[in-house]
Amino acid sequence: MIDSVRYSQAPIERPLDDGWLYGYVKPHGCGVCDALDGQARAAIQLGQHRTAYEAAEEIRAHSDGHDRTPTPAAGTVTS
Repeated sequence: MIDSVRYSQAPIERPLDDGWLYGYVKPHGCGVCDALDGQARAAIQLGQHRTAYEAAEEIRAHSDGHDRTPTPAAGTVTS
């Protein structure tokens, strides 16, 4: 008979985002990126993780041609 596997510790629970899922560099002065940034921040506050990810991914894809001036990513919002 096979015994079930027993672990000595509980599994490690990681936060949903360590910066890579919602992380992006929002270029200064781009209206499209500003709108997407607002959408990502609102989605995070509402707990809509898929919407937040999609907005962040769209900013990463859209901002490839921009001059990059770093601003805080949506995942780092505390207020």
